Amino acid sequence: RAPGPRPARAGAGGGAQKAYAKIPGRRGARGGGMAEITVRDADQRDRDGILAFCRGTFSWGDYIEEVWDHWLLEGGMLCACEGGGPPVGACHASFHVPARQAFTVPLGNSTDSTCHASFHVPARQVWIEGIRVHPGHRRRRIASSLVLRSESMGALRGCTGSFMLVEDSNSASLRMAEGLGYVAESTWVFYSVGGAPPARPSNARAVRSPRSGPVGDLLGRSLRFVDSWRWIPLDGGSAAGLVAGGRLIHTRNGGVDSLATVVPSRHFEDTVLVTVLRADQRGMDQIIRYAQGLGAGEGAPRIQLLARSDPALDCGPARKRLVFRLVGKRIPRGGAPAGGGGVSPRP
Repeated sequence: RAPGPRPARAGAGGGAQKAYAKIPGRRGARGGGMAEITVRDADQRDRDGILAFCRGTFSWGDYIEEVWDHWLLEGGMLCACEGGGPPVGACHASFHVPARQAFTVPLGNSTDSTCHASFHVPARQVWIEGIRVHPGHRRRRIASSLVLRSESMGALRGCTGSFMLVEDSNSASLRMAEGLGYVAESTWVFYSVGGAPPARPSNARAVRSPRSGPVGDLLGRSLRFVDSWRWIPLDGGSAAGLVAGGRLIHTRNGGVDSLATVVPSRHFEDTVLVTVLRADQRGMDQIIRYAQGLGAGEGAPRIQLLARSDPALDCGPARKRLVFRLVGKRIPRGGAPAGGGGVSPRP
């Protein structure tokens, strides 16, 4: 875990924190009164309150505690408060330049309210992740307010597209995304790989040049790879960085090229994410063997494999965990719309 950040000051001279947005109050589903929602800067003092309503997100808890320090250190952490009270939602806006091409989506879930948005400058996109809403404050459009605020912040920085990852079974999040104008771009499957070493070693090897034929064939096809659970467009710049770090692997079987990225997570300790960019069945077998080799033995990292959903491919020893939809929308010049107008966005 990275060292924790120093608590941010309330403001110059100790004044109140800057309020970025105020949303008119809505009557709660249980008949609660009207209360104004304020989106403001979050700091270390908000940590315990936010983590308290995140702990029951999943059956095993939540990952927000693991990434909190990282997100706060990146700057731009926001939270939503109702009626001037403690946080009932949160969002992080992170801005990246080409030299720091990076990223994560922990799992988007609009029924909670911590939201982390990352902005990938070369592709001019906003990535929104980890949405959480306090269970006692749902059905008040808090998650929608956080998403729209993230879009607006991205628009001010020239971003033209906004993306989220939503679990396929999370109907509430999918309805929220659709209501805000998001459309499905692709479906992804998350597999866990590890344990025993492969029966036979993989013939996959690191790509030596970003100008190689197999890599060139992939560019311009709107493909994405996963870096710290953020889906990043594969372009010339990102491909060059992956090759330089030995993070792009290739295998050729029967005249068919299969490629995958192998990227250590910057937010989750001892975790490596393998993204299948293109593969036939034999190529997938070789990529999984490569991942098994990385995850075998004492002290080996956790291997998380992500691939587009393809019923024709058998992932064998890889254990299927979750299915996600990658959804996106185009942000028009001048700022994000209030909702609707979904189009298939491109980086």
